[in-house]
Amino acid sequence: MVGVVVLSLLCSVGARLLGRPQFVVPIGSPALVLTAWAFFGHLITLDDDFPGGWSNPERSAKFVYQSLLALALKLTVFCLTCWAIFY
Repeated sequence: MVGVVVLSLLCSVGARLLGRPQFVVPIGSPALVLTAWAFFGHLITLDDDFPGGWSNPERSAKFVYQSLLALALKLTVFCLTCWAIFY
């Protein structure tokens, strides 16, 4: 998955640099879809990571913080992907 995202972004940015703006969004679409899927999928299931949830039955606060950190990282990658494709 990471390879597809990186390759899609590099080719999208390359198309922009080569003066082919009509190819930027279609080539960058796989990266956009995969990063959005990762972020929104984690966001939708975030309640499972809170104490007593499906993924955190032992009520660990550390597990919640790690999940929130991962969510913030996924949001950052998604925003950078949007910026690279639509800017």
